Amino acid sequence: MMTQPSAMIDLEVAAHRAAAGEERATRNKATMRDLHEKAARTWWRLAGGAALLLGIIGIPLPLLPTTPFLILAAFCFSKGSDRLHDWLVNHPRFGPSIRDWRAHGAISRRAKVVSAIAMVAAFAIAVALGVPAYALAIQAVALTGSAAFVLTRPEPPRDPVTEPVFAEPLSDGSSDDMRRPSDIDAE
Repeated sequence: MMTQPSAMIDLEVAAHRAAAGEERATRNKATMRDLHEKAARTWWRLAGGAALLLGIIGIPLPLLPTTPFLILAAFCFSKGSDRLHDWLVNHPRFGPSIRDWRAHGAISRRAKVVSAIAMVAAFAIAVALGVPAYALAIQAVALTGSAAFVLTRPEPPRDPVTEPVFAEPLSDGSSDDMRRPSDIDAE
């Protein structure tokens, strides 16, 4: 039986140790990356929850806007949790304003009216409380700028579900394909 020289055994051991070290380093990098991604997702979920909470608080409070916080919450949830993002965007009360803003940069007429009334009410309350003139001036400038922004946004298009649906002939000549006008325009 032939024995290997000690130098060759040392090289094999060193090569084996190097390979094991690289594998361990790769595994450690993957573990660190997973921890970093998990921490980032957790941070995005917390930020989304905070934005959602502020949006909900803003419903009855005239100076705390609801829609921008809901849009921020949807953005944060899109980075941290698909489930929470989908829940918020498809929520029957919160979802439409987010979808309108994303698709068209639009604010509904009802939201514009409610915003304008809330801004006027907030200013009237400040006047009634005898707030100093300099604070009223600052509030007037801020509310005027906010109102100008909100009121100049376009209104969302009509709900596609309420658009008339009509039959359009299929490529084979039959007419049992029911499509909306917007579907035809997209072709």
